[in-house]
Amino acid sequence: MDAAPLFPAAADELHHFVERYQQSGSIWTSWGTYDCKQLERDSTRHSVTPPIKLPHENAKRLFAKGQRIGKEVGLKKSCELAGLALEGTHHRALHDALNVARLLPWVFGEQRLKRLGEGTSNAP
Repeated sequence: MDAAPLFPAAADELHHFVERYQQSGSIWTSWGTYDCKQLERDSTRHSVTPPIKLPHENAKRLFAKGQRIGKEVGLKKSCELAGLALEGTHHRALHDALNVARLLPWVFGEQRLKRLGEGTSNAP
């Protein structure tokens, strides 16, 4: 942490990264809205333009709605429901991001959760 760049520099790097790799129809997603809101708050606090100028999608909400599980559940529970072991240390940024990425097929409906009594296929 001590050697990490200050927020304005990190935001600028993130902005350039997003600009370089975005495509038509690109979005960004996070598990819940906390990260999106925090990025907006930090950008305001440091008087910088928010670094991600893409629409944000709440993966937690999309997962719950698309899989018809009723309420939104945490990342750990979502991995369990999808039959995935939570990798890394929960609530560590990189590990959480990688686990969210592993859940994207369920978030965007390419995979379906197994229901009690169903076979082994996760096909849509």
